[in-house]
Amino acid sequence: MIKNLDKIKKAVPSNSWRFKGNELKYLGEVLNSDLKVSTIRSWISRLENAFAKRFGVKYAIASNSGTAALHQALAAVGVGPRDEVILPAMTVVMCGYAVIQMHARPVYADIDPQTFLIDPLDIERKITLRTKAIMVVHFCGQVCDMPAIMKIAKKHNLYVIEDCAQCFLGRDVNGRLAGTIGHIGCFSFESTKTITTGEGGILITNNQKLATRLRKFGALGFKRLTATGAMEMPNALMFQDPKFLRHDAFGYNYRMAQPLAAIALAQLERIDLFFEKRIQMARRYLQALSGCNWLIPQYVPEGSVHAYWTFAFLFEGKE
Repeated sequence: MIKNLDKIKKAVPSNSWRFKGNELKYLGEVLNSDLKVSTIRSWISRLENAFAKRFGVKYAIASNSGTAALHQALAAVGVGPRDEVILPAMTVVMCGYAVIQMHARPVYADIDPQTFLIDPLDIERKITLRTKAIMVVHFCGQVCDMPAIMKIAKKHNLYVIEDCAQCFLGRDVNGRLAGTIGHIGCFSFESTKTITTGEGGILITNNQKLATRLRKFGALGFKRLTATGAMEMPNALMFQDPKFLRHDAFGYNYRMAQPLAAIALAQLERIDLFFEKRIQMARRYLQALSGCNWLIPQYVPEGSVHAYWTFAFLFEGKE
């Protein structure tokens, strides 16, 4: 048992301002559990339930990285060999990697020079008979033009996957949270993200079938996994039957470790603080750039909320 937690806190010097919540307390509880299966499920479930509630969705599925989350999302919507997925020309390489992992083809659409986000007009120009999904990236914390993108997706019967790695609590022009607008939202808990576990990720959706596919693909295809994460256990006689089918789908081991779930839960409890700090810093940058005509900040449409994972601007100065 881990005793005298207060003494441990004092004995471990820390200059970090990010882990001042319940991180150490929850980690102590995890280690005290001896990583028992029932406790593993409870910590993962606690994180997933809390995340789903905070974002107002039905399902959340924890993953071991944001990149794995993108892979799971593409698999869940049925992207496969020779399919095409449209994504922005300016984004991290992992978005394209995830598409290639599905033996599909990434198709890059241009970005809007003011918002630095994927251009809906170019999305429509890039659609072919092979297009299966649109992967939007809420770059730097600014939400894409989701009303226009969802209209295009509906017209062409396409899935929309939101990469929200850089956009926790950002909102579109209709006030909707990033990750809750498309069919699946993907988040990263990597060390630089708004809330972090060092590495980790999570997916959200309101679609039960997609949630089940997301979970199975990220947990080795266990047949009895459900959208909510519960493993429906058979009775002993059925389980011992040689014909019992334990797996009914292909999947990877993308499951989150429970110590990371404990840290993520503690971080989620303080997400509003982290969000507000970024907003405050962005205001200072905007104030400093007021009147400058050669550093043009990323355009924020009226009514939307920028999460400011980072402060981006367009350089228009002369040498």
